[in-house]
Amino acid sequence: MKSVSALCVSACVAMLAWPAFSRAQATTTCPQGQWDMADVVMMDKSLRDANYHLEGLTTTPSDPTGTKSYLNESIPSTNNNTTGKLQYVKTYQPVKGLSGTYGYPWDINLYDQNYIYLWVTEQTWAEPWAYKKFNAGSNDYSMQLTRRCVLPGDGSTSLIIVPPPTVNSTHNTRYIIQPKTLTDSSADCTNPSSTSDLKYARMEVQAPLNNFLFYDDVHGTQGDITVVPVHYDYSCATGNGTNGDCKYREIFTYNNTYGWVKWDYYMWDSTKGSWAWQKTSVHNHLKPNDGHSGIYFPCF
Repeated sequence: MKSVSALCVSACVAMLAWPAFSRAQATTTCPQGQWDMADVVMMDKSLRDANYHLEGLTTTPSDPTGTKSYLNESIPSTNNNTTGKLQYVKTYQPVKGLSGTYGYPWDINLYDQNYIYLWVTEQTWAEPWAYKKFNAGSNDYSMQLTRRCVLPGDGSTSLIIVPPPTVNSTHNTRYIIQPKTLTDSSADCTNPSSTSDLKYARMEVQAPLNNFLFYDDVHGTQGDITVVPVHYDYSCATGNGTNGDCKYREIFTYNNTYGWVKWDYYMWDSTKGSWAWQKTSVHNHLKPNDGHSGIYFPCF
């Protein structure tokens, strides 16, 4: 996917540091000094082709010791420079009525020439027929996450404010809850759905951070890598970035070689006037092929 090798983490830390990055399968031509975020957010093609995956720990305030996290990143071969899907499988588990294990739940994002879009995430961890999908008026390319070409932290290309559907009918925070009532069966793919929205959402690609410790367990090396966090604040009154304007924050942290390496979740604490940490899922270990592959999304 990219020319920078991920096989020598400890010896090649300088190569992995920003902005020395290389090209991915999904690339576009960006203005000088800007980076294609469709390249940044996904694991290198060479690593995905070897069916490597990421593992780490998921921790909460009530469980600081953590439980195992798992992430497998894949891009369909039909992707090209113009449009495509960015797929993340969060675990492999059984499906009722079938034998074996299957890749769900998932986060599936879309991209076109101009933006990366949030699209599908799970509604519940253990049912592959239930999901939440951003879709404004039958437009799946509606919930903008980042621009394709970004200078992280510049406050211009790095910032997007997505309004509720009452303000904009094309790009807004409307999403579909499928189904409205869970039955834990394949009928949930077609059972009645409901819709909701997140009021305003504020998306901002932050400046790069150094010294994120990463472990290449495939080759027995480790070293610091540079990462780029993307702040996703939602249920906001205006999206203007002031303290207390938004109720929730998710931070997606990416590395140009390994893709999605960390996720954090916060809620605004109006009593303390600060963000209160709720959960972290870190994927900072590159792991070898364990026999699991593919994504299971039976409703599509």
